[in-house]
Amino acid sequence: MASIAAVAWQDWRHTGCLQRLRDVCYPVIRDCAEFFRHWALVEDSSGAVTTVPCVDLDESRLPVRGALGTMAGALASVRWALAASRILGVDPDLQVEWARWEERLTRCLPVRDGRFVPSPGAEHEALAAVQPVFPFEVVHPYDPVAVKSVLSYHDRCRTKFNWGPTSDANSSWTWNTAWMVIALARMGDGERAGAAIEKATHSAQTFGGVNECMGDDGVGGSVWFNTTAGAFVQAVSEMLLGSWDDHIRLFPAIPADWSEVRFRLLAAGPALVEAELSGGRLRRVSILREAADSQPKDVLIPARLVGETPSVSGGRLLEMEKGNAVVRLTLESGGETVLDW
Repeated sequence: MASIAAVAWQDWRHTGCLQRLRDVCYPVIRDCAEFFRHWALVEDSSGAVTTVPCVDLDESRLPVRGALGTMAGALASVRWALAASRILGVDPDLQVEWARWEERLTRCLPVRDGRFVPSPGAEHEALAAVQPVFPFEVVHPYDPVAVKSVLSYHDRCRTKFNWGPTSDANSSWTWNTAWMVIALARMGDGERAGAAIEKATHSAQTFGGVNECMGDDGVGGSVWFNTTAGAFVQAVSEMLLGSWDDHIRLFPAIPADWSEVRFRLLAAGPALVEAELSGGRLRRVSILREAADSQPKDVLIPARLVGETPSVSGGRLLEMEKGNAVVRLTLESGGETVLDW
């Protein structure tokens, strides 16, 4: 249910179309949030929140209460519903309810020893560890709990070919691996992301056919599995472009040996972004926004990729701030800006 809300929210972020938000995306997000509020969430007298018994993303233990994936998905759904309703200026009564559930769910995600756990009391590790970062975005990727959780999955859920759904799995899942890569990319961990995306292909079959999973015996199931193909493409895309409401990150998580790269991708905003890396240095960036807004937009780039101040055409570079790790470019909003080095 929360994955449906996630798609609708990302649709809005990457189109910026208020009419589409009103007519298509918001009704979907609202109904997902209301499903959780009416049917899935339980609150005790102390204000603690859990769920009814359900099957979480981690299907190895069931049924469970308060599982991480379901709780994070519920939090994301009510948070997106609240944000969308405020943008549209609708459903003030529901806004009050969603804000209340958002506050309680934020406090009640299952955490132990400084990391998220698949469900209260669980000793094993599971793919749910990455879900607060992706796809539900309920914690910042640099949050210490999020970082420790993603790295725990990375270290404990390695399988024969790539990564599996749990720490006791005996099968390799390319889309599980791709989800982890997306989380690593959002954390800015290019070396781990690069090594993992290469291993993601190890469970592909004839003619590069990606599948749902492959057992340790090398036998795969559900060949040409679209979930895997989409997750793999998104993982590579997020290594190249980080897309947030107030800034864009160029090449946020590429390994040091990715020295010749070009891409053309859509960022939130929306903005069409093209960038070229040659000889390990940034050569050209083009950012096209159809409509200007009141706020300039920042572009963050790893300092190792950037030379001196670029030449600018079609727009204005308002500021260039060089740090030890990151260069921040502040661009005038609206239209097309091209930067050449």
